[in-house]
Amino acid sequence: MNLQIESRGNPSAFWEEKRPTNEEIEERVIETGDYESAADSVFFKREPNEYGDDTRAVLRDTRTGEIVYLDYHDGKCYDEKGNELSDEYIDAAHAAGISEGDASDPESLKILIANEEPFLGSPDNVTLVCDEKEEYYE
Repeated sequence: MNLQIESRGNPSAFWEEKRPTNEEIEERVIETGDYESAADSVFFKREPNEYGDDTRAVLRDTRTGEIVYLDYHDGKCYDEKGNELSDEYIDAAHAAGISEGDASDPESLKILIANEEPFLGSPDNVTLVCDEKEEYYE
């Protein structure tokens, strides 16, 4: 199966990045002595805006012309009627260039953020805050 990306959607609808100000960086350096990590961003999990945040990638099967949606909310693929498709569609979507990860749990969301924010390089470099409990996932 070969899928072609029609639209990437908006995977970043599930997080908000907070970069420290220069003053916050200075305070962190004074406290920790570590300048490199003092400038790190923190990501806050958020719910997408229903009016402006399309959380689905749109792909087209190059053989059949069928439209396939990959929803970043759960990382699953659906047909135009909303029926869930097999995992081979997910694999084909990733092979086409859609980022791995989804917003179904903190670890999967960190994978998605690391894939969409290329300067991070790895989910280990993502500090994620989930507002419900103010929990940090590092």
